Amino acid sequence: MKCFFCGGEMLDSYKNDMFDFGDRFVITKNIPCHKCSQCGETSYDISVVKRLEDMMSGYDAVSDQVTVTEY
Repeated sequence: MKCFFCGGEMLDSYKNDMFDFGDRFVITKNIPCHKCSQCGETSYDISVVKRLEDMMSGYDAVSDQVTVTEY
């Protein structure tokens, strides 16, 4: 797989990401991704995006300002 931005090789990796819900944030650790070996750009497989969407829908009622979770 090639990077959409620079054409570098995309390698399997993991990353942490933060999702903003206006007045709340969810930090998710160890999300599987593809990371460019040249520029560092990352992308997610569609199955990962769907799981993240499912995970985030469970945080609608959370009252904490910051939540940290594992993928």
